Amino acid sequence: MGEAGRIFLLNSPYPVDEIWGRLPEPVRRTLVEKKIELWVVDAQRIASEAHLGTRINTVMQVCFFALSKVLPVDEAIADIKGAVVKTYGRRGQTVVDHNIAASTRLSPGSPGCCPPKPRPAAMTALSRLQRRAALRARGHLGPDRRPG
Repeated sequence: MGEAGRIFLLNSPYPVDEIWGRLPEPVRRTLVEKKIELWVVDAQRIASEAHLGTRINTVMQVCFFALSKVLPVDEAIADIKGAVVKTYGRRGQTVVDHNIAASTRLSPGSPGCCPPKPRPAAMTALSRLQRRAALRARGHLGPDRRPG
């Protein structure tokens, strides 16, 4: 999973404050060790509210441009709207309007795409015991030697 200092965008139906606890431990470890910034969006809910059903591509594109800073967000949204008209125009104005509604729900300053709340300090770094247990499970360490 990604290089250090990268951003990971997760589409999830769970509330932001539950995400960290729902991620598998190896994923949490990788995010912490590689200092990967985790962002969460409920693209399915946003697409559904915009009457797009399960089609989340427009929502995810807006998040991508907002997080990657490849283009200024306003410019990216304008480009996405132009692409929506070109791509979906033959399907009718309703389809175009729904896709544009989805793209504007995540305009700058909206709360749709957000990082999880700060992790408790205990979750930020792996404990020494967790690291040892992980190494032991991979066969890199022998059993604990405790004085008897």
